[in-house]
Amino acid sequence: MNLTEPTVNTILMKHYEDILDKNPKFSLRAYAKKLDVSPSMLSEVINGRKRISLTMANKISQSLNFSKKEDEYFRLIAEKETCKSIERKSEIEEKILTLTKSKNLSIDLNVDSFSLIKESYHFAILELLTLKNLKFDINELSRKLDITPIQFKLGLERLKRLGLIAFKDGRPYKIKNVSLNVSSEERNRALQHYHDSMLDKTKDLLKEQQPSERYVGSETLVIDEDHIEEAKEIFEECFDKLIALSAKAKNPKNVYYAGIQFVSVSKGDKK
Repeated sequence: MNLTEPTVNTILMKHYEDILDKNPKFSLRAYAKKLDVSPSMLSEVINGRKRISLTMANKISQSLNFSKKEDEYFRLIAEKETCKSIERKSEIEEKILTLTKSKNLSIDLNVDSFSLIKESYHFAILELLTLKNLKFDINELSRKLDITPIQFKLGLERLKRLGLIAFKDGRPYKIKNVSLNVSSEERNRALQHYHDSMLDKTKDLLKEQQPSERYVGSETLVIDEDHIEEAKEIFEECFDKLIALSAKAKNPKNVYYAGIQFVSVSKGDKK
């Protein structure tokens, strides 16, 4: 599977993930029913083991309420995957290129960047790939991160598109000397979602893990407003030291999350 361009299975996985965001209990069987295909057929398609016909592409497009342009795009992708004629495949690629340039088509690689920021498991996948002697089994790795196999596959798709991972012999690996730093001086909904999700996950893990497995500490104090930037520099220095410590790891077995929150718990005087 070429992860640098959309495929039928990645499009279907993306729509399934959108449904899971709203209803985490929505099963793959329920998704198959929504698409009016058998669960076994959907599983084969999503796993890239089976291609769909144009007739099935039309049926799925109607089930997902695609717009006219999205419908055409999806059918072209489906036809390209089964097309044997080199000339026809070239024609299809030209049409796909024209469609992706259309402002009315809801396909934008910027969405990948947004999703990478918004969904925290992408960072966990990225670091997980650095573990030595990692057995690449999507079902096992997704369980390790407490996400679905669909989310894991989509995570790989986005990381590949953003140039953060590459594939060799069918196995993904993190590209060396590539780091990801996300920050914003203004309020950002994607970043807020990311931090909210990490705080929620941390609360759950604090209940599950033993004190020997993690560290928790907090301080309540007063700081002059003129010293806030200096405080931020201290936090950045802490992260730099943790990153350096991580770089020295010789046989890591787990991925850790380190977060620092520094917020005012009192209402300041209005100026």
